Amino acid sequence: MAFDKPTENKNRLQGTLSQRAALSHKRENSGREPSSGKGRKYWMDNFQPNEMADTIRCLFAEYAVEEVDESTGDLVESVAPFFTFIEHYHGGLKKGAICSAGPHHMNRNKRTPCEGCDIFWVDFAERKRLSEQMGTKVQNPNRIGKSTKYVITILDPGEFFETEQVDFRTGQAKLNREGKPWMEWRKLRYANDPAAVGRKIKRGKVMPWVMNKTQFDLLTNYAENNIGTCCSGCGEWGHAMKPTIQTIQYTCQGCTGVLIDMQTSTLAPNQIKELVKLPIQCSHCGTRNFAHEVVHCPTCVVKGTAAKRASLWEVDINLNLVPAADDPKKRNLVLNGYTAPTAIDPQFADIAKPMDLVSIFKPTPIEEQRALWGLTQQSDAPQTQPYSRP
Repeated sequence: MAFDKPTENKNRLQGTLSQRAALSHKRENSGREPSSGKGRKYWMDNFQPNEMADTIRCLFAEYAVEEVDESTGDLVESVAPFFTFIEHYHGGLKKGAICSAGPHHMNRNKRTPCEGCDIFWVDFAERKRLSEQMGTKVQNPNRIGKSTKYVITILDPGEFFETEQVDFRTGQAKLNREGKPWMEWRKLRYANDPAAVGRKIKRGKVMPWVMNKTQFDLLTNYAENNIGTCCSGCGEWGHAMKPTIQTIQYTCQGCTGVLIDMQTSTLAPNQIKELVKLPIQCSHCGTRNFAHEVVHCPTCVVKGTAAKRASLWEVDINLNLVPAADDPKKRNLVLNGYTAPTAIDPQFADIAKPMDLVSIFKPTPIEEQRALWGLTQQSDAPQTQPYSRP
Protein backbone atom coordinates (compact mmCIF):
# COMPACT_ATOMS: atom_id res chain seq x y z
CA MET A 1 0.00 0.00 0.00
CA ALA A 2 1.34 3.42 -0.94
CA PHE A 3 0.55 6.85 0.42
CA ASP A 4 0.99 9.98 -1.74
CA LYS A 5 2.88 7.79 -4.18
CA PRO A 6 4.20 9.64 -7.26
CA THR A 7 2.56 8.66 -10.54
CA GLU A 8 5.89 8.33 -12.39
CA ASN A 9 8.90 6.19 -11.52
CA LYS A 10 11.50 8.65 -12.81
CA ASN A 11 14.37 9.21 -10.35
CA ARG A 12 12.64 7.10 -7.72
CA LEU A 13 14.99 5.29 -5.36
CA GLN A 14 13.79 1.95 -4.08
CA GLY A 15 15.65 -0.18 -1.59
CA THR A 16 15.49 -2.28 1.55
CA LEU A 17 14.73 -0.92 5.00
CA SER A 18 18.46 -0.70 5.82
CA GLN A 19 19.29 1.03 2.54
CA ARG A 20 16.52 3.60 2.94
CA ALA A 21 17.46 4.18 6.59
CA ALA A 22 21.12 4.75 5.70
CA LEU A 23 20.19 7.29 3.02
CA SER A 24 17.75 9.04 5.35
CA HIS A 25 20.44 9.43 8.03
CA LYS A 26 22.95 10.65 5.45
CA ARG A 27 20.70 13.33 4.02
CA GLU A 28 19.30 14.37 7.39
CA ASN A 29 16.17 15.89 5.93
CA SER A 30 12.62 15.02 6.74
CA GLY A 31 9.26 16.75 6.64
CA ARG A 32 6.45 17.65 4.31
CA GLU A 33 4.97 20.80 2.86
CA PRO A 34 2.70 22.66 5.28
CA SER A 35 -0.96 21.75 5.38
CA SER A 36 -3.87 23.21 7.24
CA GLY A 37 -6.61 21.84 9.42
CA LYS A 38 -6.77 20.04 12.74
CA GLY A 39 -7.17 16.33 13.23
CA ARG A 40 -5.84 13.52 15.36
CA LYS A 41 -3.07 14.71 17.68
CA TYR A 42 0.14 13.16 16.43
CA TRP A 43 1.22 12.07 19.92
CA MET A 44 -2.07 10.35 20.83
CA ASP A 45 -2.96 6.65 20.56
CA ASN A 46 0.51 5.58 19.45
CA PHE A 47 2.21 2.31 20.31
CA GLN A 48 4.41 2.66 23.39
CA PRO A 49 6.76 -0.20 24.33
CA ASN A 50 6.26 -1.30 27.92
CA GLU A 51 8.36 -2.95 30.62
CA MET A 52 6.01 -5.89 30.14
CA ALA A 53 6.87 -7.69 26.89
CA ASP A 54 4.76 -7.19 23.76
CA THR A 55 4.68 -9.17 20.55
CA ILE A 56 4.01 -7.05 17.46
CA ARG A 57 3.97 -7.28 13.67
CA CYS A 58 5.34 -4.36 11.63
CA LEU A 59 3.21 -3.59 8.56
CA PHE A 60 4.80 -2.71 5.23
CA ALA A 61 3.85 0.38 3.23
CA GLU A 62 5.46 2.78 0.78
CA TYR A 63 5.52 6.48 1.62
CA ALA A 64 6.41 9.08 -0.97
CA VAL A 65 9.17 11.39 0.20
CA GLU A 66 10.83 14.48 -1.18
CA GLU A 67 14.53 14.69 -0.43
CA VAL A 68 17.33 17.08 -1.27
CA ASP A 69 19.86 15.72 -3.76
CA GLU A 70 23.26 16.44 -2.22
CA SER A 71 24.95 16.91 -5.59
CA THR A 72 22.47 19.39 -7.10
CA GLY A 73 20.48 20.75 -4.17
CA ASP A 74 17.27 19.91 -6.06
CA LEU A 75 14.32 17.98 -4.65
CA VAL A 76 13.97 14.37 -5.78
CA GLU A 77 11.06 12.03 -5.23
CA SER A 78 11.47 8.53 -3.84
CA VAL A 79 9.65 6.03 -1.67
CA ALA A 80 10.48 4.63 1.77
CA PRO A 81 8.92 1.88 3.90
CA PHE A 82 8.79 4.26 6.88
CA PHE A 83 7.67 7.84 7.46
CA THR A 84 9.79 10.60 8.96
CA PHE A 85 9.03 14.01 10.41
CA ILE A 86 10.81 16.69 12.42
CA GLU A 87 9.48 17.39 15.90
CA HIS A 88 9.98 20.68 17.71
CA TYR A 89 9.61 20.32 21.46
CA HIS A 90 9.50 23.32 23.80
CA GLY A 91 11.21 22.20 27.01
CA GLY A 92 9.83 25.04 29.11
CA LEU A 93 6.20 24.72 28.05
CA LYS A 94 6.36 20.92 27.63
CA LYS A 95 4.61 21.17 24.27
CA GLY A 96 5.57 19.85 20.86
CA ALA A 97 4.66 20.39 17.22
CA ILE A 98 5.59 18.98 13.83
CA CYS A 99 7.96 21.10 11.74
CA SER A 100 6.38 22.85 8.76
CA ALA A 101 9.63 23.91 7.06
CA GLY A 102 9.55 21.06 4.50
CA PRO A 103 12.49 19.12 3.00
CA HIS A 104 14.69 22.25 3.01
CA HIS A 105 14.35 22.68 6.78
CA MET A 106 18.14 23.01 7.13
CA ASN A 107 18.27 25.84 4.57
CA ARG A 108 16.76 29.07 5.82
CA ASN A 109 16.65 30.60 2.33
CA LYS A 110 14.58 27.77 0.86
CA ARG A 111 12.51 26.40 3.71
CA THR A 112 8.84 27.19 4.13
CA PRO A 113 7.61 29.07 7.24
CA CYS A 114 7.94 27.34 10.59
CA GLU A 115 7.80 29.05 13.99
CA GLY A 116 9.65 26.15 15.63
CA CYS A 117 12.57 26.52 13.21
CA ASP A 118 12.61 30.30 13.71
CA ILE A 119 12.95 29.93 17.49
CA PHE A 120 15.48 27.10 17.09
CA TRP A 121 17.78 29.14 14.81
CA VAL A 122 17.46 32.34 16.86
CA ASP A 123 18.56 30.44 19.98
CA PHE A 124 21.34 28.70 18.05
CA ALA A 125 22.70 32.05 16.80
CA GLU A 126 22.54 33.51 20.31
CA ARG A 127 24.36 30.51 21.83
CA LYS A 128 27.03 30.84 19.16
CA ARG A 129 27.43 34.57 19.88
CA LEU A 130 27.66 34.02 23.63
CA SER A 131 30.12 31.14 23.19
CA GLU A 132 32.43 33.32 21.10
CA GLN A 133 32.08 36.21 23.54
CA MET A 134 32.76 34.11 26.64
CA GLY A 135 35.31 31.76 25.11
CA THR A 136 33.45 28.66 26.25
CA LYS A 137 30.48 26.68 24.98
CA VAL A 138 27.13 27.76 26.47
CA GLN A 139 23.95 25.70 26.64
CA ASN A 140 21.30 28.44 26.73
CA PRO A 141 19.08 29.84 25.35
CA ASN A 142 17.72 26.55 24.11
CA ARG A 143 13.94 26.81 24.16
CA ILE A 144 13.00 24.45 21.35
CA GLY A 145 14.53 21.18 20.18
CA LYS A 146 14.67 19.81 16.65
CA SER A 147 14.73 16.01 16.31
CA THR A 148 13.93 13.50 13.58
CA LYS A 149 11.22 10.93 14.31
CA TYR A 150 10.69 7.67 12.42
CA VAL A 151 7.25 6.08 12.15
CA ILE A 152 5.93 2.70 11.04
CA THR A 153 2.56 1.00 11.53
CA ILE A 154 2.40 -1.99 13.86
CA LEU A 155 -0.24 -4.61 14.67
CA ASP A 156 -0.50 -5.61 18.32
CA PRO A 157 -2.49 -8.90 18.42
CA GLY A 158 -3.24 -8.62 22.15
CA GLU A 159 -6.60 -7.87 23.81
CA PHE A 160 -7.76 -4.29 24.42
CA PHE A 161 -10.60 -2.86 26.49
CA GLU A 162 -12.43 0.43 26.05
CA THR A 163 -12.00 2.93 28.89
CA GLU A 164 -11.89 6.65 29.64
CA GLN A 165 -8.87 8.75 28.73
CA VAL A 166 -7.16 10.05 31.86
CA ASP A 167 -5.38 13.36 32.32
CA PHE A 168 -2.28 12.21 34.19
CA ARG A 169 -1.74 15.69 35.63
CA THR A 170 -5.08 15.61 37.49
CA GLY A 171 -5.92 11.91 37.54
CA GLN A 172 -9.38 12.75 36.19
CA ALA A 173 -11.09 11.62 32.98
CA LYS A 174 -10.81 13.96 30.00
CA LEU A 175 -14.19 15.38 29.00
CA ASN A 176 -15.48 16.66 25.67
CA ARG A 177 -17.65 19.76 25.18
CA GLU A 178 -20.76 17.79 26.11
CA GLY A 179 -19.19 16.76 29.41
CA LYS A 180 -18.78 13.15 28.31
CA PRO A 181 -15.44 11.35 28.72
CA TRP A 182 -13.13 10.74 25.79
CA MET A 183 -12.65 7.00 25.28
CA GLU A 184 -9.63 4.96 24.27
CA TRP A 185 -8.60 1.33 23.84
CA ARG A 186 -6.13 0.23 26.50
CA LYS A 187 -4.20 -3.03 26.43
CA LEU A 188 -5.37 -5.78 28.75
CA ARG A 189 -2.19 -6.78 30.56
CA TYR A 190 -3.65 -9.61 32.66
CA ALA A 191 -6.91 -11.57 32.46
CA ASN A 192 -8.53 -10.46 35.72
CA ASP A 193 -7.76 -6.75 35.49
CA PRO A 194 -10.65 -5.09 37.45
CA ALA A 195 -10.41 -2.00 35.21
CA ALA A 196 -11.66 -4.12 32.29
CA VAL A 197 -14.70 -5.61 34.04
CA GLY A 198 -17.87 -4.80 32.11
CA ARG A 199 -15.93 -3.08 29.32
CA LYS A 200 -15.95 -3.74 25.59
CA ILE A 201 -13.11 -6.08 24.61
CA LYS A 202 -11.48 -6.45 21.21
CA ARG A 203 -8.52 -8.44 19.94
CA GLY A 204 -5.83 -6.76 17.85
CA LYS A 205 -5.10 -3.08 17.32
CA VAL A 206 -3.20 -1.20 14.62
CA MET A 207 -1.15 1.81 15.80
CA PRO A 208 1.69 4.07 14.69
CA TRP A 209 5.03 3.46 16.38
CA VAL A 210 7.02 6.69 16.68
CA MET A 211 10.74 6.12 17.31
CA ASN A 212 13.77 8.30 17.90
CA LYS A 213 16.96 7.65 15.94
CA THR A 214 18.43 5.33 18.59
CA GLN A 215 15.37 3.07 18.61
CA PHE A 216 15.02 3.16 14.82
CA ASP A 217 18.69 2.23 14.30
CA LEU A 218 18.30 -0.63 16.78
CA LEU A 219 15.28 -1.93 14.85
CA THR A 220 16.87 -1.64 11.40
CA ASN A 221 20.12 -3.27 12.53
CA TYR A 222 18.12 -6.07 14.16
CA ALA A 223 16.17 -6.56 10.92
CA GLU A 224 19.37 -6.73 8.88
CA ASN A 225 21.62 -8.80 11.14
CA ASN A 226 19.09 -11.11 12.81
CA ILE A 227 15.77 -11.32 10.96
CA GLY A 228 17.67 -11.11 7.68
CA THR A 229 19.34 -14.47 8.39
CA CYS A 230 15.97 -16.17 7.78
CA CYS A 231 14.56 -17.13 4.39
CA SER A 232 10.98 -16.12 3.64
CA GLY A 233 10.99 -18.24 0.47
CA CYS A 234 10.93 -21.52 2.39
CA GLY A 235 10.11 -20.13 5.85
CA GLU A 236 13.37 -21.36 7.38
CA TRP A 237 14.35 -19.66 10.68
CA GLY A 238 17.93 -18.51 11.10
CA HIS A 239 20.12 -16.49 13.45
CA ALA A 240 23.37 -14.55 13.28
CA MET A 241 25.55 -17.57 14.12
CA LYS A 242 23.76 -19.86 11.65
CA PRO A 243 22.17 -17.94 8.76
CA THR A 244 20.01 -19.93 6.36
CA ILE A 245 20.63 -17.57 3.45
CA GLN A 246 23.74 -16.08 1.81
CA THR A 247 24.53 -13.38 -0.74
CA ILE A 248 25.78 -14.44 -4.19
CA GLN A 249 26.01 -11.06 -5.91
CA TYR A 250 24.56 -7.56 -6.19
CA THR A 251 23.04 -6.46 -9.49
CA CYS A 252 21.66 -3.29 -11.07
CA GLN A 253 17.91 -2.77 -10.70
CA GLY A 254 17.83 -1.19 -14.15
CA CYS A 255 19.69 -3.64 -16.42
CA THR A 256 20.40 -6.54 -13.99
CA GLY A 257 24.13 -6.20 -14.73
CA VAL A 258 26.43 -7.55 -12.01
CA LEU A 259 27.80 -4.81 -9.75
CA ILE A 260 29.51 -6.98 -7.12
CA ASP A 261 30.21 -10.72 -7.34
CA MET A 262 30.88 -12.15 -3.90
CA GLN A 263 33.14 -14.92 -5.25
CA THR A 264 35.46 -12.62 -7.19
CA SER A 265 35.25 -9.33 -5.27
CA THR A 266 38.40 -8.21 -3.45
CA LEU A 267 36.44 -5.94 -1.12
CA ALA A 268 36.12 -6.83 2.56
CA PRO A 269 32.62 -7.82 3.77
CA ASN A 270 32.25 -4.62 5.80
CA GLN A 271 33.25 -2.54 2.75
CA ILE A 272 30.59 -4.23 0.62
CA LYS A 273 28.05 -3.74 3.39
CA GLU A 274 28.70 0.00 3.51
CA LEU A 275 28.83 0.30 -0.28
CA VAL A 276 25.42 -1.25 -0.94
CA LYS A 277 23.69 0.83 1.74
CA LEU A 278 23.74 3.86 -0.59
CA PRO A 279 22.75 4.24 -4.27
CA ILE A 280 25.36 2.98 -6.78
CA GLN A 281 26.02 4.24 -10.30
CA CYS A 282 25.79 1.27 -12.68
CA SER A 283 28.81 1.01 -15.01
CA HIS A 284 26.69 -0.88 -17.56
CA CYS A 285 23.64 1.36 -18.07
CA GLY A 286 24.36 4.47 -15.97
CA THR A 287 21.35 3.98 -13.69
CA ARG A 288 21.83 5.24 -10.13
CA ASN A 289 19.89 3.21 -7.59
CA PHE A 290 20.26 0.82 -4.69
CA ALA A 291 21.92 -2.47 -5.61
CA HIS A 292 19.67 -5.54 -5.81
CA GLU A 293 20.81 -8.51 -3.73
CA VAL A 294 20.81 -12.00 -5.28
CA VAL A 295 20.71 -14.70 -2.58
CA HIS A 296 21.04 -18.48 -2.18
CA CYS A 297 19.23 -20.76 0.27
CA PRO A 298 20.05 -24.52 0.46
CA THR A 299 16.59 -25.35 1.81
CA CYS A 300 14.93 -23.58 -1.11
CA VAL A 301 17.02 -25.71 -3.51
CA VAL A 302 15.59 -28.85 -1.91
CA LYS A 303 12.02 -27.56 -1.68
CA GLY A 304 12.01 -25.89 -5.08
CA THR A 305 11.11 -22.48 -3.63
CA ALA A 306 12.59 -19.10 -4.52
CA ALA A 307 15.14 -17.86 -1.99
CA LYS A 308 14.35 -14.49 -0.43
CA ARG A 309 15.98 -12.77 2.52
CA ALA A 310 13.40 -12.21 5.26
CA SER A 311 12.50 -8.64 6.15
CA LEU A 312 11.14 -6.81 9.17
CA TRP A 313 7.62 -7.06 7.73
CA GLU A 314 7.47 -10.87 7.65
CA VAL A 315 8.02 -11.86 11.28
CA ASP A 316 6.52 -11.23 14.72
CA ILE A 317 8.88 -9.47 17.14
CA ASN A 318 8.95 -9.65 20.92
CA LEU A 319 10.16 -6.49 22.70
CA ASN A 320 10.05 -4.52 25.92
CA LEU A 321 11.72 -1.69 27.84
CA VAL A 322 14.36 -2.20 30.55
CA PRO A 323 15.98 0.29 32.96
CA ALA A 324 19.22 1.76 31.62
CA ALA A 325 22.37 0.62 33.40
CA ASP A 326 23.70 4.17 33.74
CA ASP A 327 20.37 5.74 34.76
CA PRO A 328 17.54 3.68 36.34
CA LYS A 329 15.06 6.45 35.45
CA LYS A 330 15.66 5.89 31.74
CA ARG A 331 14.29 2.97 29.74
CA ASN A 332 16.02 1.28 26.82
CA LEU A 333 14.30 -0.71 24.09
CA VAL A 334 15.22 -4.41 23.98
CA LEU A 335 14.36 -6.75 21.10
CA ASN A 336 14.03 -10.21 22.60
CA GLY A 337 13.33 -12.46 19.63
CA TYR A 338 11.45 -13.08 16.41
CA THR A 339 9.48 -15.85 14.75
CA ALA A 340 10.28 -17.61 11.49
CA PRO A 341 8.87 -15.75 8.46
CA THR A 342 5.13 -16.32 8.40
CA ALA A 343 1.92 -14.75 7.14
CA ILE A 344 -0.13 -12.52 9.44
CA ASP A 345 -2.77 -14.38 11.44
CA PRO A 346 -5.91 -14.51 9.21
CA GLN A 347 -8.12 -13.30 12.07
CA PHE A 348 -6.45 -9.86 11.71
CA ALA A 349 -6.75 -9.69 7.90
CA ASP A 350 -9.38 -6.95 8.05
CA ILE A 351 -7.36 -4.61 10.27
CA ALA A 352 -3.74 -5.45 9.42
CA LYS A 353 -3.33 -2.55 7.01
CA PRO A 354 -0.79 0.30 7.23
CA MET A 355 -2.12 3.64 8.42
CA ASP A 356 -2.01 6.88 6.45
CA LEU A 357 0.92 8.28 8.39
CA VAL A 358 1.25 11.20 5.95
CA SER A 359 -2.09 12.57 7.17
CA ILE A 360 -1.64 11.68 10.82
CA PHE A 361 1.78 13.31 11.11
CA LYS A 362 1.23 16.31 8.88
CA PRO A 363 2.96 19.60 9.78
CA THR A 364 1.42 21.69 12.54
CA PRO A 365 -0.14 24.86 11.02
CA ILE A 366 1.67 28.14 11.77
CA GLU A 367 -1.29 29.57 13.71
CA GLU A 368 -1.40 26.49 15.92
CA GLN A 369 2.35 26.68 16.54
CA ARG A 370 2.02 30.30 17.68
CA ALA A 371 -0.84 29.37 20.01
CA LEU A 372 1.12 26.45 21.48
CA TRP A 373 4.14 28.58 22.30
CA GLY A 374 2.36 31.82 23.18
CA LEU A 375 3.65 33.82 20.20
CA THR A 376 1.88 36.89 18.87
CA GLN A 377 4.02 37.39 15.78
CA GLN A 378 6.92 35.82 13.92
CA SER A 379 9.66 35.04 16.39
CA ASP A 380 12.65 36.50 14.55
CA ALA A 381 13.89 38.56 11.59
CA PRO A 382 12.80 38.04 7.96
CA GLN A 383 14.02 34.79 6.42
CA THR A 384 16.80 36.20 4.25
CA GLN A 385 19.99 35.34 6.12
CA PRO A 386 21.25 31.74 5.91
CA TYR A 387 22.45 29.92 8.99
CA SER A 388 25.18 27.31 8.95
CA ARG A 389 24.33 23.83 10.12
CA PRO A 390 24.92 23.31 13.86
